[in-house]
Amino acid sequence: MSKPTVTLCMIVKDESHIIQDCLKSVAPFIDRYDITDTGSTDGTQDLIKKTFDELGIPGDVHQSDWKGFGKSRSESLENCEGKADYGLIIDADDYITGELPIPPLDPNIDGYSLRISRGEFTWWRTQLVKLSSQWHYVGVLHEYAGIKTKPQPNVVKLDGNYKINARTEGARNVGIDPIEKYSKDADVLLSALTNEEDPNYEPDNERYKFYLAQSYFDSQQWEKAEEWYQKRADAGGWPEEVFYSLMRVGMCKAILGQSTGEIIHAFLLAHHARPTRAEPLYHIARTYREILEMPAVGYIFAKRAAELPYPKDDILFIAQDTYTWQALDELATCAHSVGDIHIGLAASQKLLSEGHLPEEQIERVSGNYKIYHQLVSQYQAHVAQEQQAKNLQQKMEKKHQKEERKNRVKKPTKQKSRKQKVK
Repeated sequence: MSKPTVTLCMIVKDESHIIQDCLKSVAPFIDRYDITDTGSTDGTQDLIKKTFDELGIPGDVHQSDWKGFGKSRSESLENCEGKADYGLIIDADDYITGELPIPPLDPNIDGYSLRISRGEFTWWRTQLVKLSSQWHYVGVLHEYAGIKTKPQPNVVKLDGNYKINARTEGARNVGIDPIEKYSKDADVLLSALTNEEDPNYEPDNERYKFYLAQSYFDSQQWEKAEEWYQKRADAGGWPEEVFYSLMRVGMCKAILGQSTGEIIHAFLLAHHARPTRAEPLYHIARTYREILEMPAVGYIFAKRAAELPYPKDDILFIAQDTYTWQALDELATCAHSVGDIHIGLAASQKLLSEGHLPEEQIERVSGNYKIYHQLVSQYQAHVAQEQQAKNLQQKMEKKHQKEERKNRVKKPTKQKSRKQKVK
């Protein structure tokens, strides 16, 4: 069976300042490129051709105009049809590290979701598509890939030692304050949800509600973010999006300084919605320790959070740090308050040995480890002394019992002899 071919599928505009990192990172995994330029004036088109010519990779830059994210991305997929088996989709400011495996063609699989990371967060998105499945994009912003003839495309996660590193350094983010950018995004999405004259009007669109809340959160409009996260959660649907919305409700409440009771209740609702996720428990533990100064209660939630494994089957915004070190660190911090010094020592030792701790946290955790090590050593010395005293007591008791047994030995009794009368 021949190896499937891959073409690079992108939309670009004025990305000359950032695009070479992306192009060079994907080069080992593609056979050609079909990039749609929507009006660059900074020489992006020539830079693409020059870069791939030097790498010996053929392809085309398709010139077009800007039609909006959904329509322009759909056009870019159309430009790839018939050119390769797969289309690899990536943004110009992102880049791949590691080895991206290209799976053999499977008649039952339409595409693959790839691992994406930014900071502590990891999520999965459909980025490698089988071009014969005729994919297209839907949405005014935060568009998603779909297939017109198939309501539920068969997409599977592509495991492997790789990740797409997401950045916000493309043309859309240059020369504009992030808060201003996300505020504009919020205006677009709010119009699509509430303005009947908007050509993209969809009042029940769950995805629009979620990303409207996200845009309000990223533009620091906390009250509006809380409102729309709650609306998204109330709408139901995709469980992971409902869970994340409920958790963000709790985060908004915390930022707004609402009562700890409301904050904790919001995080409990999030955990109830998806009990396999540790993030809400971690936030509850911190709330009890830092705000309520009740680390013994926080310990209960930190212990459970530290026990939960990384949710490998989830794909939406997983806070990796919670699973690699934060929950364990919270457990180590709270353990002292309940006297679980052995758990505190083990947690601190694991934190230091696994290599996930940020550099600025190592000194503090090392200090905790030394304290726990000293406490455990003192405890063990105390136990040893108690055991020694117990052994001595048992030895003395045995000696005393032995002497008592000697004293209780019965002396033989003398019997009087009877003389028989002789008749």
